[in-house]
Amino acid sequence: MGKGSRKRPAGRRGHTNDEEVDFETLVKEEFKKLHRQYRLMEDARHAIQGASGKLSKQGRLLERLREEKEDLLTDIKNARCRAYRMKDKASIRTILEALERYEKYKQDIAACILSITEMESNVDRITQRLVEQKLKVQALYGQSMTVPQADHRKRILENRLYHVTTQFDTLVSHNKQLKQEINMMLKLRGNFYRRMLTIKKLSAKIKQRMGEVVYEATAAYDQRDEWVNKINILRERNDKDSKQHVLEIKEFQRVLHHDSKIHEFLAIKNKEREQLENASQRNDRKNQVKITDLDALLAAYKKSFKAILRMAKSRDIESLVNTYLEEEQKNYAVFKFITDLNHEANSLQEDIGNIKAEIEELARLNKETTKQQEETLSALDAELDAETHLLESSVAKFTLASHNMESFGHILDETFNAAGCSDELIIGLLGNQQGIKPHNIALVMKVVEHRTTELLFEKGLLEVRKSVELDGNPLPKKAALWVQGQKPAPQGGPFKPQVHVTGRVDAEQDEDDNETKAWSERPVYYGEMKDGLMGKDVQVSGSQADDLSISPSNAEINMSKLSMVPEGPSAFGKKPPKAEDSSSSTAVKAAPPPPPPPPPPEEEEEGEE
Repeated sequence: MGKGSRKRPAGRRGHTNDEEVDFETLVKEEFKKLHRQYRLMEDARHAIQGASGKLSKQGRLLERLREEKEDLLTDIKNARCRAYRMKDKASIRTILEALERYEKYKQDIAACILSITEMESNVDRITQRLVEQKLKVQALYGQSMTVPQADHRKRILENRLYHVTTQFDTLVSHNKQLKQEINMMLKLRGNFYRRMLTIKKLSAKIKQRMGEVVYEATAAYDQRDEWVNKINILRERNDKDSKQHVLEIKEFQRVLHHDSKIHEFLAIKNKEREQLENASQRNDRKNQVKITDLDALLAAYKKSFKAILRMAKSRDIESLVNTYLEEEQKNYAVFKFITDLNHEANSLQEDIGNIKAEIEELARLNKETTKQQEETLSALDAELDAETHLLESSVAKFTLASHNMESFGHILDETFNAAGCSDELIIGLLGNQQGIKPHNIALVMKVVEHRTTELLFEKGLLEVRKSVELDGNPLPKKAALWVQGQKPAPQGGPFKPQVHVTGRVDAEQDEDDNETKAWSERPVYYGEMKDGLMGKDVQVSGSQADDLSISPSNAEINMSKLSMVPEGPSAFGKKPPKAEDSSSSTAVKAAPPPPPPPPPPEEEEEGEE
């Protein structure tokens, strides 16, 4: 029995060595397989995540396209918002109004051009008629105006032209100042509108940024809650795994402690037997102890492995190892993701703080801008009120002036009709215009003035005729300008009465009569004629009264003749200068021609013959 008992441990020892060798071989092969699979996975990962690969380029291109898509969606959203639609409608209305104003102004300009063309044609026609009439008058009358008179009229017309040109230049300069003020106000208004649009755009961008920040903050907060829940779940799972691990460690320690106690007890019991054993038995016992330890360790490993398989609910070792590696990678990725989330949450908190500060600063700037705009609008409202009051006063003045002009037109119309003025010139110049209008009132006044001058002249002639008839003296007759057989005098009118002092070119003159020659060379004023006649009255008093036919009645006749000459401003708009010496009747000064004095008796006899 002792030999049989010796042989059994040897067989068991061989079987144990084979199993140990097989387990180690399996473990090494499994390790090599896992290492090779890990190397392949690493190569695949490096190939996928390579910086110079096509996938990285396509990924960057995809990110860029996504950003462009977000930008386009944002632009489309902004373009379709209510504010931009209202701006488009306002722009369309403004363009339509501008087109309407353009068409209206175009029609007005065409009408003005047409009226200007008609006026130019009328002016050309009238100018041609005037030239023709002047040629006819020059052909009929010959030289009816002296050179001093022509020079005097030329100076008067030059003065009129100078005054009209001065007034026109004044109006042009005033219009230029008004245009400059209008352009400056338009520029200020344009600058104001541009600043207002810039501020509105900035406010819209700020509001949009605020909305985006609020959306991002809300999304970050929701993600934070989600990841906090995940972290709590992972912590609970970690706590459970830790507790389970601690329980397993305690169980392993208890088993180990129990085995160590058993080994100590067996060692104490077999102490006497060891002394009797020989060297070979001692070696066998040592080997047996090693085998026993290995069996116990293997049993413990198998037990632990069975517990792991039971917990994993799987019998495949490879899948278990892969699951362990995946869980390890997931745990590492989750830990890294949690760290990134914490860092991103901190950066978002800082961004939120900065955005809040920017929002407060922009709110302050918005308040200041609103205050400035209110001040500007109040100032503009005050200016508008002042301009409105000025416009109302101007409209009131214009209404009053229009009313006065209308009443003056009625009075002038009555005067025109009462004076019996002819409206042929007005109708020929302006066309068929009924009544007195603001554009023809000046011409009507000139016609009335001419008619009044004619009436005054006729009145003076009637008074002279009456005074002569009362005294019994014959009326002075003027030499006829037309003789029988020649062309008759031109008919028409009404013409402004003009007294020609020089008479015809072929009129006979007495060269010895210095006074008559002086009177024929220049026009004489009322004061000069009065002083000359009064001097004559004094000289011819006494014995010469019969020769010159000067009597108190004749003096009255001469004074009545002088009353026909209007005193004051001349017909050309200038007041004649006063006579320097009452006795000097030969002073040469240009003035409008007065009515001619009575012709001398010699000329009177020639006219009768």
